[in-house]
Amino acid sequence: MCDKRTKWWDNNNIPKNGVIVEIGVDRGINADRLYKVFNPKKMYLVDAWVYPAPNEYIELETKKDRLQEQCNKHRDFVMEKWENVENVEVIHNTSVEAAKYFEDEYFDFIYIDANHAYQAVKEDLAAWYPKLKPRGVIAGHDWSHGSVKTAVEEFNETVKRKLIHVKNPVYHSDGCNEWGLLPAEESIT
Repeated sequence: MCDKRTKWWDNNNIPKNGVIVEIGVDRGINADRLYKVFNPKKMYLVDAWVYPAPNEYIELETKKDRLQEQCNKHRDFVMEKWENVENVEVIHNTSVEAAKYFEDEYFDFIYIDANHAYQAVKEDLAAWYPKLKPRGVIAGHDWSHGSVKTAVEEFNETVKRKLIHVKNPVYHSDGCNEWGLLPAEESIT
């Protein structure tokens, strides 16, 4: 069931002026939202910008070059937009490899919107969750994808956090499409 709130990130569960990361940046639309909402001390943007990604989205070999060209434009746009913003660092790498750059319990907030294949989501969660501070929040997009939902629910059986899913007014007008794993003792205020 979807939480009635559409702005779960505005609650007290996520500290302002913290250290945050978005994994899966694409064109940077959500990065803008995260930057404005959190006013981070430091924000990292991680994306490989590589197609075809090994997932269910890209099946046709004929689209490969066109999609990679589009990815390159997205990468260049994001890199140029954030290059002179002192507290933002763009990391052009895969999710799992980029996670290795950071010490454990470093981030206040982690947002995952990368490869949506079941195995990839599991790998992202396993790689990034140790990087989260104990009272931090890990969240993501595309709850409506069965592979994402299944991977997140299975992962949460291990970490036992408070799982919520909400609407994202930036991307979707209907359906619960964002998820979050809050510290177990927290609730949405």
